Order: sequence, then structure tokens, then C-alpha cells
Amino acid sequence: MVELFDRSTSCPVSVSLTRCGYPRIIPSYARKIIYSGGERADRQVQLLLTFFSLFTIVEKAKRINKETFKSIRDPVENIDQVIDFMSRLKPSIRPLLLRYVPEIRSYPLEQGFRWIPSWKALPTYRAIDRLVQIFPELAKYRRIRSPFLMQTLELAAFRFLIEFVNSRGEQFCQGVLFPTRVRFAFDRNNKIFSGTDLDEFEMKVGPYLPPWHPAMGPVWTGRLANVVEGGGKRRVFAIGNWCNQRLLQPVHVWLSKILKSLETDGTFNQTAPLYRLKGSTNTYCYDLSAATDRWPLLVMFETMEVLLDRSFASAAVNSCLATNLFYIGIVPDASPNEERSWISFVAGQPLGYYSSWPLFALTHHLVVWWCAEQVYPGQRFTSYALLGDDIVIANEDVARKYAEVLSDQQVKISKHKSLISKSGAVEFAKRIMVRNVSVDISPATTKSVLGAHVILGRFSLIHRWPKIRFSTFRRLGGAGYKTCSRLPPNLHSEREKYEWLLWDRLRQPSFEFSLGGGAPLSPSQFWFSARFIVDSLKPKGLRGPPSDLFVSEEQCTFQEYTSLRGFVREWLAYQQWWFWYYRLVNNHLDYRNPEVKCKINRLSLQDILAAPICQFSWKVKRLDNQVLLSRFNLLHKLKQILDTLPVVRELPVGRVPPPPFVVVEGISYLTGPLCDNMFLVTCEGLINPHRGYSNWV
Repeated sequence: MVELFDRSTSCPVSVSLTRCGYPRIIPSYARKIIYSGGERADRQVQLLLTFFSLFTIVEKAKRINKETFKSIRDPVENIDQVIDFMSRLKPSIRPLLLRYVPEIRSYPLEQGFRWIPSWKALPTYRAIDRLVQIFPELAKYRRIRSPFLMQTLELAAFRFLIEFVNSRGEQFCQGVLFPTRVRFAFDRNNKIFSGTDLDEFEMKVGPYLPPWHPAMGPVWTGRLANVVEGGGKRRVFAIGNWCNQRLLQPVHVWLSKILKSLETDGTFNQTAPLYRLKGSTNTYCYDLSAATDRWPLLVMFETMEVLLDRSFASAAVNSCLATNLFYIGIVPDASPNEERSWISFVAGQPLGYYSSWPLFALTHHLVVWWCAEQVYPGQRFTSYALLGDDIVIANEDVARKYAEVLSDQQVKISKHKSLISKSGAVEFAKRIMVRNVSVDISPATTKSVLGAHVILGRFSLIHRWPKIRFSTFRRLGGAGYKTCSRLPPNLHSEREKYEWLLWDRLRQPSFEFSLGGGAPLSPSQFWFSARFIVDSLKPKGLRGPPSDLFVSEEQCTFQEYTSLRGFVREWLAYQQWWFWYYRLVNNHLDYRNPEVKCKINRLSLQDILAAPICQFSWKVKRLDNQVLLSRFNLLHKLKQILDTLPVVRELPVGRVPPPPFVVVEGISYLTGPLCDNMFLVTCEGLINPHRGYSNWV
């Protein structure tokens, strides 16, 4: 607790401290518990931190003004310092990447523009009113959000950006990323590929892009949006051009593969790199101010140049990411016809674009590696944890060098939010660890507790604190003491059973154990569940856009060969995925095939539930979290059916799917393969699995 309220750090709010360094706002009896130490003291600190997080429920922030966009529009004050640092860092980029990511040469970057519709927000949705004024027949689609309606406008805005880049004559345009190509890091042919790809784009694509019609008003190349996260914090993000997003998506996937191979990165598992630091004493947690907005673009450009090619780096970083205009729609009195309503990122790059986050994270790793190289030459430094702009360094010399380098890059460190400890106290990814990074005292935020009245809110709460009892879990949902007194076997309502399935899911190795009541599913139960899930995920019919959505026959034909084709291709890919599992669970495959047999042995119900999310309608109307919620409801229905089935004690017959039940003269028999022979069993006993029993016959 003393580490969290260090006297050496000035605080904007005056806090009275005791001689031991504890805030006097904490009651004396609570301070005595903390003085004693032990597990009870840890729980007391966790409770106090939960109370101190009460301010996070206040979803208010400062009023939007010029200071809100200061980190975006202000240039780097001393660019010579950044250039000097890059002259020292650039020779070390390649050897550092090969040392920390030795398999980086084998990761393919499958570049190319793919005509896949975007079901997220588009900047041109703001132009729908002007579009309806020009084409009154589109008035009935005014309130509908569809990428097919906005594709022509997105292509026209993309052409405007290309012409703007070419008019400056300082960098390569986005056309380098357009042709389909497979690149590899440190390949000597990348320079040749860039020139060839740019020529192909300028000959076959660029001249045929539609221009932006003057009657449509200002060109909608992007816009800024914001979200108030609580605690007075406002996060500004960018909604970029659809074409730029499609060009950057392969780069995003490629960079994410690199990050996934780093054991010190928390992009895919936020707590894994933190738990690696268990036992560390001297820890340095730095909080960067406006990191993505102020992180020098030059560092990201030089890194991509070393990895691939200067032309490719210029097109991806300088053109796609940096050269953009965004409408400040979050300002109340802003008008798209005024120049002051548009802004561009000067020092850094916009958060919200593909490859923005992984490229920033990778260059952040490079800076840490370079600092460690200056302290421990030739060694592989892994005593740190990094998640975007959140970092913990468990080495004093490297941490000091890191702070010096950030000062050279003119990236500010927030001293009030940073934590420097001599006893292993860290704050990383909303987690607080103490005692040599071994004890977790992370608070339960007030926001998460208030959201516990919703069943998914409670699920999120116990996912982070799995030691919550089932009775506490139900009390958070408003249940009384009589309801909480009922044990799981005596649950009455469907809601109670649904809550038990949610709570029990996190205490089992997999949800297959939850479906089996704490025991593994028998072969017949497993394959019955697999059939049920596959049948429930059967793809729906595809609903394409109506013909009157397009203002001309040429536009309709163009859509059919581009976005509509990509739309159908995604649907066919889902059909192919579903049909393969359908044949698998219904005995339509050759199980003697070694490849099929290997997939069966590794198959789990979670693999089937991890189906790709496919859009079946041309309208934007379903979110990803709604799809995931519907799939969990599917598990609840499956649990209800499994509870009504008779209990059959089966022999270990392997993972080969048995055929369905066979009914002969009113008796249910179960058939299945056993050593290439057939066995035939029947179930005896009562239907209720809690009271009855069954034997093999």
C-alpha cells in the first residue's frame, strides 16, 4: 500500500499520510489490519482499492476544445533528437529482430486488396443525406447502414487521398499495397516487388477509380469519434477509409503473428507476461501520455523499411496511416464545410486503423530491446512485460535507459500514474500485484459490480475473480437468502440452472465438464452434443442487396464482381466449414484416414463453437457480442437436453463418433465401433440422471 502512495511523488490532490506512508483517509482499524500483513491484509487493501475506484462510474470528461486534439495536431518539438536516435537504432533493428523473433523470415505477408464488405462504421455514412438529395430514389434506404450503398463513395475518397499523396511528391502512394503478392521479411526482392506493384496499380486500377462528385460536398476520407470510459477519461479514435483499411489488414495480420511469438507481449494474453515476472523485486511501471498520438512516425517507418522495403514502408506507414484527413464530428458546432472541422495526425498515427496497434507495439518492443542492448550487449532481455503503451521493466539499469530514450523521442511519461517499487509492486493491464509480483490485489471496480445485475456482467466479474462463491454470485444478481440456500441439485427455475452453468464453467477445465456435471462427457453424450451444436449453427440463406439500391446498371455490375462477390465468398467459406463438421459428426467421413483420425482425436466442442462469424444479410444489424451470446444460450439449451437423457456407462471406445440411437421393439440400443467391430448396448434404469442408475446389458 505504501508503494501506491509514495511520498517522493508529488500528487495533484493533497493526501495526508501517516508516518508509515498510509493515507489517513483509511480508518485506523483498517490500517491496523494492513500493518499486520498476511492474506487478510491483502484482502483489506483490495477492498479499499475497490472503494477508491468509485470515481470510475462517473462517465464524464472535460468539454471538447482545442486541448482535446493537442496531442494530434502538435508537431514534434525537436525532430533532430528523434533523427539522431533513429541513426543509432536503425543499424540494430535487423539483428535485434532476428535475435528475439528468429522465425520472422518464415512469416508470409499476403498483401493485396480484397473486396470484403465492412460491417463496421464507415466515414461516408455521414454523406447519406447529400446522396439522397442527388438521388431521391434512395430515400427509402436513408436509415439503413450497408457497405454496398457506400462502396462508390469510399472508392472516390480513396482516389482523392491518392491524388493528394501524388501531388506532394514526397512518398509512395497506397497503390504499392494493392496487387496480390506474398512478401517475406528481409527479402532482397521486396524492392523489385514494390516497383512492379505500383506500375500495375497505376495501369490497371488507378485510372478507373471513380472521382468524388462536387455535388457531394467535402470528401469524407475519415472522421474522429470518441468514447467516455469513466473517471474523466475520453478516448478519441479514428474511423478511416474502407480502402485504406483493406490494404492495411494483411499488414495487421502479419504484425500480429510477430507479436504472438513474443513471450513478453500481452496482446493476446494480458496477464501471461506479468506472471513471468514473479519473484522480481525492483520493478518500474511507466505510464505514457498519449502514446499512440505522440509516438514518432519515423520510428515506425524505419522499422518497416528494414523489415520489407522503403517503398512499401512509405506506402503503408506514411500514406495509408499518416496521410489522412479526419472530420471532427464530435465537436457540437462543427461543419464539414469549414476547414477548422478537419484534422490530421502530425506526430503519430491514428488509433483505429488496421496495423496501428501492432506496429506501435512492435516498435515499442524494439526500443526496449535496444535499451537492454546498451546495458547488456549481446544478451536476450526478457525481464519486462509490455502491452501497447503499458510496460513493466524488472531491471533498474534498463529502466533508466528506457526513460532517457523516451525523453529523446519526446514521449512524455506521466509521473503521477507511474509506479516505481523496490518490493515488486506493479500495475499492469488493470492488474495490481505486490510482494515480488506474486500476490494479486486487483480491485473489483465499482463499474463491474454495478453491472452484476446483468448475468453477463456477473460472468465477467467471476472470470476475473474466480474464487467468488455461487451464493455470492447469485446475491450480486439480486437473489435473497432463501434462493441462495438452494444447492445446485435442487435448482428449480431455468434462470437458476442458467446461472449455475455460467458459474460452474470457470471452475472446470473446459465447458464439456460443465455440461457433464463435473465429469467428462461420455462418447455418446459428446457426439450427441456435437450433432446438436452443428445442427444449430446451420447457415442461413444469403440475403443480397436489392437491385434498386444501385443508381445505374454499371454500378450494379461492378458491385457484383467486387464486394458482392466477396460477400458470397465469405458465406461459401462458412458453408464449407459447416459441411465438413456436419459430415464428421454424422459418420460421413472415412475414419481410417490418418488425417481425419488425427482431427477427431483433437476435436472438442469448443472447436465447433469457434465458428467464423458470418453476415447473412446485406444490412448492418448484428454485432459480434450478440452472436457470442446466442452461442452461449445454445449451450444452455444443450445442458437442459443432456439432463433429460438417460445415463449410460460406456466403455472407452475412443473418439470415433457412434451412430444415433437405434430403437428395436421399444428398447433404445446404442451402436458404435469398437476395434473395427460393432457393439450393441442398451440402457436400463430411470430417466432422471440424479436419482436413477443404469447398467450395461
